[in-house]
Amino acid sequence: MKRKFLVVLLAVLATFCMAFGFAACGEKSDETGNNPSITDPSGTQGNQGSQGGTQKPDDSEQGGEQKPDDSEQGDTPAPHVHSFGEWKVETPATHLKEGVERQYCECGEYQEQSIPKLTEHTYGDWQEVESATHLTEGVERQYCECGEYQEQSIPKLTEHTYGDWQEVEPATHLTEGVERQYCECGEYNEKSIPKVEGHSFGEWKVTKESTCKEAGTKERSCACGEKETEALPLMGHDFEDMICKGCGIQASLGLEYTLINGDKEYKISGIGNCTDTDLIITNNYQGKPVTGIGSSAFYGCNGLTSVTIPDSVTSIGESAFV
Repeated sequence: MKRKFLVVLLAVLATFCMAFGFAACGEKSDETGNNPSITDPSGTQGNQGSQGGTQKPDDSEQGGEQKPDDSEQGDTPAPHVHSFGEWKVETPATHLKEGVERQYCECGEYQEQSIPKLTEHTYGDWQEVESATHLTEGVERQYCECGEYQEQSIPKLTEHTYGDWQEVEPATHLTEGVERQYCECGEYNEKSIPKVEGHSFGEWKVTKESTCKEAGTKERSCACGEKETEALPLMGHDFEDMICKGCGIQASLGLEYTLINGDKEYKISGIGNCTDTDLIITNNYQGKPVTGIGSSAFYGCNGLTSVTIPDSVTSIGESAFV
C-alpha cells in the first residue's frame, strides 16, 4: 500500500514539474518574440531579417528604457558652493571704534562682520621716557591712541652710569695721554692713552701773511719744542683803480666789461682796444667784482703770451681763448 502511494506521489510531482517548465518556456518566447519550437533551416532560431542576419531588438519596441545619448546630454559641472574658513581680524577693535573681521572662501569671496568696541583703553608697549640712573628713578609710559597713558617708574640703577670716553690730555711721543668717562654724580673712570710714535705736532699757525709779491709762512710745534714750517701760496693781486695795492702793478686797460647777475658783477666780454700781450685782469671794476670771462672773449687774439686771472673769476665761457 505504501509503495503504491509513493509511486502516485512521484507521478504527481513529475507532472507538476513538466507543467511549470512549459509555462516558463512560454513566457520566454513571449518576451523575445521567438518560437522555440520552430528551428530555422540555417540553424538559427527566432525572427530573421531580410539579409539572413539576426536583428538586434529595438528598445522602443520592447518597451524598455532608452539609453541617453552622451553627445546630446554632455557633462554639466556642479554649481560652486562657498566654503568659508575661520574668522580673521582685519582691523582690531579699540575703545574708540569697532573692529572688522572676515572669513574667506578659496574663490576670494568673503563674509564680513564688525567687532564691538572695547570697554577700556587699549595701551601699547611700554616706552622709556626718562632713563634711570643710580641717583634717580626712570619713567616709562604706555599710550592709548586717544592720548591717555599709564606711567610707572624704573628702579634706580645700583651702579654709576658712565658716559662716553673723553680725551682730557692728548698723548705725545714724550708722554701718555689721559681720557675719562664721567657719571652724572661727578665720579669718573680714567685710563691712559699710549704714547704716539714720532712728533705730535699741534695746529698750523700763520707766522707771515702772503702778498702778491712774497709768499707767507706757517708753522706748527711739538711738545718737545720741535717745529715744522711751510710756505703759503702767493696772494692774488688786489686792485684799486686798476692798480694793485700790494705790488703796484697795473691791470690791463681797454678791455670790454659787461654787467651780469642783476648789474651786481662784471665779466670780460672782449679784448676791446687793449694792446697788451701779457694780460692782467683786475679783480674788480668800477667798484664791482669781476667774476667771469665770456664766451669767445679773446677768440682770435693770437698775439697773447700770458693771461693773469684773479681768484674772483669763477666762470670762463666756451672758446674764451681759442
